[in-house]
Amino acid sequence: SKAPNTIMVMGTTGVGDTFKKVFGSLSLDMIDHCHCPLFLVPPGAAYAKLKEIVYLSEDLKNDSLHLLYTGRLCVKTGSDFRLVHFRSKSKEEYDVSDTIKIIESYFPEIKYHIEIIDTDDLFSSIKDILNKDNNDLIVLSTKHRNMFKNLFHKSVTEFAAIHSTSPLLILSDKTTES
Repeated sequence: SKAPNTIMVMGTTGVGDTFKKVFGSLSLDMIDHCHCPLFLVPPGAAYAKLKEIVYLSEDLKNDSLHLLYTGRLCVKTGSDFRLVHFRSKSKEEYDVSDTIKIIESYFPEIKYHIEIIDTDDLFSSIKDILNKDNNDLIVLSTKHRNMFKNLFHKSVTEFAAIHSTSPLLILSDKTTES
């Protein structure tokens, strides 16, 4: 939906099997085509108050709009904000001070924690966060690519959707919000 203030909620069948990894699923298709936030609920998930919302990022400089969306969600739900940034060891240092300024200026009332994880294996590090921690909600942003680029780039968001045992909120560069 492209209507303002819309969110799509879908149940998933759980941790992906070989069929899903090769041929995809409806939830993976929706990640690629959804114009609104997409909330994916894994099997066995029960409603509980959100104590902490975890935002996974590999590109903090380009995630600012989605950070604001997530911050507003934390304010509305009274949740803490945990920002996890994955950094390749070969990349330059990231100055987290800009991110801190954004959070503190827009959301002074929320408790937040920023983690920077240095990794050479992004997908393994993401899988650790998805399944080892007790996550109330994990938020990811996705960037849509054309078919050619998609052939050569493994999607972090789709990987998370296949492997997560926690509820996911997917924010897309197509997301419309008012």
